Amino acid sequence: MSTLITASAIVNLPPELIDLIVDQLQRDVRALRSCSLVCKAWLARASVHLFASFRVSCLPLCLFVLDFRGLVASSTRVSWHVCHIEVDVMPQSAADVATLAGHLPRLETLILLGIGLFRQNGSFEWPAAPCTGRALRRLRAVWLPVDLVSSFLGLFAAVDTLELRGPAPVMQGFSGGAHVVRHLRVDADADEALPDVGGLVDPRTLENLVVDLGRMHGAAAPERVHALLQRAGQYVSHLEYMHALGGWTSPVDVIPALVTCSALESFTLTTPVDARTWRESLAMLASAPPQTRHIRFVTRLDGPLPGDGAVLRDVMRALDWAVVARSLAHCRELAVVEVGLLHSAGGRVDFRARPQARDAVLESMPTWFRDVVTLA
Repeated sequence: MSTLITASAIVNLPPELIDLIVDQLQRDVRALRSCSLVCKAWLARASVHLFASFRVSCLPLCLFVLDFRGLVASSTRVSWHVCHIEVDVMPQSAADVATLAGHLPRLETLILLGIGLFRQNGSFEWPAAPCTGRALRRLRAVWLPVDLVSSFLGLFAAVDTLELRGPAPVMQGFSGGAHVVRHLRVDADADEALPDVGGLVDPRTLENLVVDLGRMHGAAAPERVHALLQRAGQYVSHLEYMHALGGWTSPVDVIPALVTCSALESFTLTTPVDARTWRESLAMLASAPPQTRHIRFVTRLDGPLPGDGAVLRDVMRALDWAVVARSLAHCRELAVVEVGLLHSAGGRVDFRARPQARDAVLESMPTWFRDVVTLA
């Protein structure tokens, strides 16, 4: 005898089973829309996934931001579920975008994409929305002036991770924000804004700092990087730095000193395999605080990965590891030195698959240095 499952039986499932069923469909928007029409019990769980993430990019942008703000302000069923939002920011819409945070009580990630019109239009209103008193997990700002980023940081009591891609210099005056940030990542193809970026965060709360100048084809000004480290890196425990392809604009003897980072425990340095930039990178290693315990030194190949293990071995042996060892001899607490190699496609060279090249590189190192080195 066959058992018929009625529609009412499906609708009246225990809440735990409804949640389990709907959660399995979280990436299928059409299915979630259908679930939301079954009944109120199914609607509640479907809304969690349907309204979790928004991308605001339609034109005319200013009008669409106002419409979206009106939606989240008038409908708690929508605003309560929004966790991630990505929005294009124009000069005329910056203030309206800032007001969105006050209507999204569960916001976790805010991504702001500047569309490059700030320099052409300097007369616009800075966001002046009140602080929400809430913490934000991640704020990512792309191609925005540093002082505008500071205004958005002021909307939150704390930000766990701040990511800046192509930060632009200050436009309307900025004396520093000292915002509570734990992790800061700066990906810059120019160095003009680096000193201002250092003033965004409270150095007492910053734990990790990543500075990526690897996209800079020109030379970077060491005094600007040094200003960033002085303002933001005083108490960081981990620093990661990717050297510019063009090296420094000044001689090696004025390279930024890492002793500014007085609490540094681990340092990752990525440098092109070039004689000049290598000397500059060694100068940075030599300035590492003596309490540094973990160093990761990555060399980036300009060309493709050598297919011949002997060629790879010759590339690594050509680097003077005795000089590297002398540069780190003052680090009395040094426990691990990871040596890595990247090729132009961004992939990591696996030395485990090339044991002969690995052994040859280790043999070229001083004995004490070999004891703490791992080829990653």
